[in-house]
Amino acid sequence: SFYFIIQAFTTVGFGDFLPNTTLGIALFPLASLGGITLTAASVANIGMYLSNTTTFTKIKSVLLIFVLTVISASGLFMHLESWTLWQSMFFLYSCASTTGLIEEV
Repeated sequence: SFYFIIQAFTTVGFGDFLPNTTLGIALFPLASLGGITLTAASVANIGMYLSNTTTFTKIKSVLLIFVLTVISASGLFMHLESWTLWQSMFFLYSCASTTGLIEEV
């Protein structure tokens, strides 16, 4: 159930687990709306941070954090799932874009 809540909260939704009980079905929208709200608030805060006093140093730091996160997550998935670099990058894109296209890598 923790795995499903993480999927619902991040709005990825791979579809491999679904709620079976009436309570689970009723609570699912709350979990996904919570995730959508948290994502919107995070994006708004990053936008405000960059727009208030945008400097090249801030942009470089945000890009560096992004690149380091992608590299470390790709390496983790390559190790844990025995995926290629492209498979792990596709998985990360599918999660980040919340398209949920990743039925099978």
